Amino acid sequence: MTDTPVQAAIRLVEPQIPQASVVLARAFHDDPMFTLIFPDADERAQSLPLLWDAAIRYSLTYGEVYTTPAVNAVACWLAPGNEKITFWRLLGTGFELPQAILHFNEDARWRTLDIVRCMDLVHEREVNRAELVAPPWYLWLLGVDPAFQGQGLAQQLMLPVLALADAAGDACYLETAAEANVGFYQKFGFEVVCEDVVPDHGLRFWAMVRRAG
Repeated sequence: MTDTPVQAAIRLVEPQIPQASVVLARAFHDDPMFTLIFPDADERAQSLPLLWDAAIRYSLTYGEVYTTPAVNAVACWLAPGNEKITFWRLLGTGFELPQAILHFNEDARWRTLDIVRCMDLVHEREVNRAELVAPPWYLWLLGVDPAFQGQGLAQQLMLPVLALADAAGDACYLETAAEANVGFYQKFGFEVVCEDVVPDHGLRFWAMVRRAG
């Protein structure tokens, strides 16, 4: 038996967005954040592709999106200076992200907004505490289709932007609500700078920073 060849990262292009959105929906189907937002699995499966479609389009405008030739894994990065989601940047993408969230049921919408507000506050606080010399790259989303996990795809999709960050002397930032992911990111130089809980929901998450090399 031969090992499965590692698929090199490529930049995602617009025609790949529908497939990439489904891949991210599968990858995050059992993520603690989204099982909280959508307790019903069927609703989760229906709602997440719409959200990820908007998130990928936003990332293509304000950052970098990488996938594999088979489009079975996706990484969305927001570039330094664009790592905060603002009204004007949402306007620049036709408010696709808010429109996607408006399709959620009312309880899911409120849970989503509570989580986003909390993570945004932690993001700003921890980046300030880290005293970075410049805004960081923000690893917003990284997901691998469950059928292809364990083949090194997540690592491959991280490497291009980590190389860009190292060349420019930029730091990187991310959050994860899956404790199992913390050790994975630590292998690439990320350090936990905060473990926090979303008020009223009990969702634990970890903020991590990779300082400039």
